[in-house]
Amino acid sequence: MCLTRPLSRKRIRWLANNLRKAFNLQDEIYLPIVLILEDLAREGCFNLELVPISKMPQAFGEYIPSEKILRIREDIYLDAADGDGFARSTCAHELGHFIMGHGEEPIKFSRHANSTAIIKPYEDSEWQANAFAGELLVPKHLVDGLKPREVSEKCDVTRAMAKYQLYVYKREKF
Repeated sequence: MCLTRPLSRKRIRWLANNLRKAFNLQDEIYLPIVLILEDLAREGCFNLELVPISKMPQAFGEYIPSEKILRIREDIYLDAADGDGFARSTCAHELGHFIMGHGEEPIKFSRHANSTAIIKPYEDSEWQANAFAGELLVPKHLVDGLKPREVSEKCDVTRAMAKYQLYVYKREKF
């Protein structure tokens, strides 16, 4: 876990929806994540690097803010281009780190004698990036009333992501 500035799911949804609007995809259930990464890289937002598994065997992707590098393993990138739900989610997750500015804000770490130092989910950069990926790839306003199988097929995400996003949408009050 990495402590970062707090972001609510509502705020993360707003960021994801604004990205969709910027690409005029707010009413499209399927989001072409690979094309978005390529467009943002072409616009100079970050350098998109595709690396072989041998260069990054322990990770699927990473965002390095100090160098403006969004690095994705080649196999993940190619799988995402072919519609693999896990790979698409990985690309959206790394894009989330960029969109939310993770690593750019100053972070303070401290330890108190009586503190258990538990990080709340909304302060965890990995939770935030996962939430962003879900909100971006499974937009609430377009999946209302659908079943997990339908969401998985229409959004090209894993069944697990489809189920989880529908669960989140069902239990929230905003």
